[in-house]
Amino acid sequence: MDTTVAVVGCGRWGTVHLNNLLEMKRIGLIGRVVACDLSKKTTQPFLDSDAQYSTWQAMCQSEKLDLIVLATPNNTHYSLGMALLAEGIRTLIEKPFAPTSEEAANLIQQAKTNETVVFSGHLLRHHPGVIRMSQILLEDQIGNPTSILYRRTSLREKPQSMNLLDGLASHGVDLLAYFFPHRFDFSASTDLQSSLLKAKSTLLKFRTRPSRNEPRVTGRIEVGWGATQERRDIHIKGDKGAISLDFGQHEHLQMNGINIQLESSSNPLLAQILASLACDKMTPKQESDILSTVVNMGQVKTHATHQS
Repeated sequence: MDTTVAVVGCGRWGTVHLNNLLEMKRIGLIGRVVACDLSKKTTQPFLDSDAQYSTWQAMCQSEKLDLIVLATPNNTHYSLGMALLAEGIRTLIEKPFAPTSEEAANLIQQAKTNETVVFSGHLLRHHPGVIRMSQILLEDQIGNPTSILYRRTSLREKPQSMNLLDGLASHGVDLLAYFFPHRFDFSASTDLQSSLLKAKSTLLKFRTRPSRNEPRVTGRIEVGWGATQERRDIHIKGDKGAISLDFGQHEHLQMNGINIQLESSSNPLLAQILASLACDKMTPKQESDILSTVVNMGQVKTHATHQS
């Protein structure tokens, strides 16, 4: 296996990626793991990588890379993403993918111009439990959905440079659109905190657009730092049943209170990397998924700003 994957930005989340890639190398799924970070501070996963660089330019000149994971600070994602894609290398950009829909479209066009592919870091779409929940909805096993709750509360204190939406809520926004594409109006959200972008916790509430053919669904996204309890869960209720998932694990979900074993228990980070390596061309659906999440996040942020 001669596949080489690099991580650019080896902070907290970049280190998680490095650990995952080193495990993938150990079991023979990839061949080499390369790390790049400007800081002189290093972690063990950084040191365990096959090569270490202090600039992405030196890394790209020295390595034949099959995929780059971009996990640098949020405000660098767009400029670095454009530069890395110009090298013609598949690039997975961690959330937030881009500040605006225009910049997201630029990144996608940069990938296409240079005959490569760009991916968004919303890894829960690769979670086996999330995939199974989507199948349950398509098979109408819980009837007409009536509500969805996404909850992510962390014991960690709020990082100084991270806002609540990008840090914790974006996965929820992405999943509402994943389960119910084109139905939620993200510009009409309501929140329980007036200063959302500076807040440590909040509850966002959404309702689907009215439709003659589809019943309304209520969406809730509850997120917070400095919480008393670590929570990672999704609950979807229908008029004939309910499904719940603790997405901190990958083995089972609950339907109508009964545990259901998942067919796959693969780590979503691993699944995301494998899917990225297998993709050689941007597809219309991939473009649409990336752009819609950036647009939806922008609508929620605009609403939050107007409320503050």
